[in-house]
Amino acid sequence: MKRFHITENGPKPCEARIRDCPVGGEHFKSKEEAEAVYEFIASKKYGLFGVASKDSNPYKAHVRRAERRIKAMEKDLRMRDARQNGGTIYAQLIKDGFDDKLITERLSEETNQREGGVGLLSEQFYESSPVVGLTYGGDFKAEEEYGLAHIAKGLHDGTYAKDDVVLVDEGETTYLVIRGERTYDWRPEDIKNPETSSGRAWKIATDRYENYTSPNDIFLKMRLNARDVDELRSHWGKIAPAGERKPLTKKALISRIVELEKGAPKRKPMIGEFQTGSALTLVSKDPFERKMMQKMKEAHDAGALRVGSSSNPFGSAALFYDDRDLPRIAKTNQIYDEEANKNAKAFITPTRTELEKNGYVYAVSPRVSNAYADIREAKFWLNYSPKNHKQISGLFTKQELDLIASGDYTPVKERK
Repeated sequence: MKRFHITENGPKPCEARIRDCPVGGEHFKSKEEAEAVYEFIASKKYGLFGVASKDSNPYKAHVRRAERRIKAMEKDLRMRDARQNGGTIYAQLIKDGFDDKLITERLSEETNQREGGVGLLSEQFYESSPVVGLTYGGDFKAEEEYGLAHIAKGLHDGTYAKDDVVLVDEGETTYLVIRGERTYDWRPEDIKNPETSSGRAWKIATDRYENYTSPNDIFLKMRLNARDVDELRSHWGKIAPAGERKPLTKKALISRIVELEKGAPKRKPMIGEFQTGSALTLVSKDPFERKMMQKMKEAHDAGALRVGSSSNPFGSAALFYDDRDLPRIAKTNQIYDEEANKNAKAFITPTRTELEKNGYVYAVSPRVSNAYADIREAKFWLNYSPKNHKQISGLFTKQELDLIASGDYTPVKERK
């Protein structure tokens, strides 16, 4: 993986592979991240000799960069204004005959592990049209470690080729296949080859879809076969529903059965399979879901497919959406947030380096509440294993992180 270090002349690719880098210092995964740190350091070093203004304040450099980006994309913003008048995916679905009631019902359904569905990028309705997308709920394995992260970054950076997302119609069934791991030897013509990750994902997804059994079916069967409630209660401690590690308690078991009496098991959902984070395959015969898969492929072909939300044990399903559906205000806010987070990462880099001298840093992630404010107001999520202290996790200011890096754990004690 290419890395970048900072020299006196700016960010440069690091060529060190076997021996330690002679330049030393923090290394970065992308040139953009390294440039943000370099600009921050330069602004802080030389800004004192200039006029005190927003442009010379390194702690507000993100505002200046965001404004430059927004000014340069006026044509794109005008396109977004026009798209809000009947051109969004939501508006297209209505034109295609899927009424608002159906869309609302689908949006209310949860996306289970290794399943797909429909979701909103935000609960907020942007002007007249919500940003509707396709969801995938992972199973907390390789796809959460790097698969979805690779897809999200590749789509955002524009490094995905058109054939990295493939749409296949086979009779009444539609498949959407998305390349995950970038080092995977991907060939669209091999997406069914059982010797490849994509081929294995295709077969497993197909088998699971064709032989799908609702997690509620076992309880429905118990209800129909049981003679009385006592017999149902006797199953306590022996039945664990799909997607749950532990069996239900007696109370939960009876509650689930009562729910089943309200209606039949839910419709067969879209099935997803993400083989080792290398290839994600979604499959469905449902007309609405097939239409959504088609919209996602069209978005990708236009260079507009993105991934929002997340898929991890502590979050919600990953959401694929069309970036063109974001209206002007949402897109500009997104740019301010992106630049604020870049500046926050640059701001915290020296502190991270000090933390790494005394332990292992799993994460120092910015939490910027106001993208227009001085970056010194930001807080950072820390997950850290120092050498002489137990695991530390929580939100801290930079000043507090500096104390922790020096071996002073007062900020941690104050949170107890």
